[in-house]
Amino acid sequence: MFRFFNILPAPLQMCVRSICFHPVPDVTEDEKRAKIQSSNIERDLFEQAKLEVNVIKILLLGATESGKSTMVKQMKVIHSHGFSKPELISFKAAVLDNLLTSMKFVLRGMGLLRINLANKKNKAHARSVLSCGQCFGEDGELLPFVALSFCALWADQGVKAAAARGYEFQLNDSALYFFENISRIISPRYIPTEADVLRVRVRTSGIIETQFPANHMVFRMYDVGGQRTKRRKWLSYFDCVRAVLFVVALSDYDMTLTEDRSMNRLQESLELFTSICTNIVFRSTSLEPTGTWMLPRVTSLACLWPATGPPTSLSSTTTPPPRTHTTYGWSSTSSWTPSSRRTWRRSRCYKT
Repeated sequence: MFRFFNILPAPLQMCVRSICFHPVPDVTEDEKRAKIQSSNIERDLFEQAKLEVNVIKILLLGATESGKSTMVKQMKVIHSHGFSKPELISFKAAVLDNLLTSMKFVLRGMGLLRINLANKKNKAHARSVLSCGQCFGEDGELLPFVALSFCALWADQGVKAAAARGYEFQLNDSALYFFENISRIISPRYIPTEADVLRVRVRTSGIIETQFPANHMVFRMYDVGGQRTKRRKWLSYFDCVRAVLFVVALSDYDMTLTEDRSMNRLQESLELFTSICTNIVFRSTSLEPTGTWMLPRVTSLACLWPATGPPTSLSSTTTPPPRTHTTYGWSSTSSWTPSSRRTWRRSRCYKT
């Protein structure tokens, strides 16, 4: 061996000597601890990766106020343990704020509908509510004068008449529910129920993650904001997502966007869905349609009208022929009336 070593060139002999005959350096205690810690981290990452294999990630997309957050809360109530008491209490401020916003909306709608207060003494309560920026104090309790105004105004027949016609000025779907439970909500010991949490409207900012088990699998839902200003961030949430649920509210057929009063909400949802499916980013994925079958076939909202005349908030030069409305729960060929509009409007599936 040494004879073979001696015939090697001098530079190569130096390399071999440095590799084979160099003494092993002593390992310090800090290096040993660092190596053990690194091994533990790698093991934890490996175990976490094995758990992630059974997790189905679902991304919820849709226009603003389409019901994405409501669906996430429904899944938590049905498939998980629901909301804990601290979580329910955390929604109290949002419920009170929804009640204040809805009452302001009704009072302004009374002016549009030319409905007067039945009791003229309630004008002072109406001014108090309209001028109120926040209806609860630092302790989270409802302010006494606001609670008194809520009770007085909801007892007024003029307010009730305007609230019943809330579809004419785009009143929130949950407003009537909160009004009917106003005596319970203004109570000092009020704690929101799961039904209250499902109906409360909270604008989504950022991303909300909810995880729940179902059918021996773990589902993880991601809810992102649907406002126009938030949609540019959607592409960053598509990584490692197994499915995309696009949520559309059918009751938006006669409503306009908050950001753009000239844009119909349902038409906005259709255009948004088309823009996602045809995005160049998804050309090599299953989301990219191979033909036109995946794209929305509804190019006009006329086929969605449940009666012979279009809603006033939609502009159209054609009127669809009358048809029997057995699909929507009644059978008639009557013309478009406020009562038929109320019958057709959505009744969301809330779990109580």
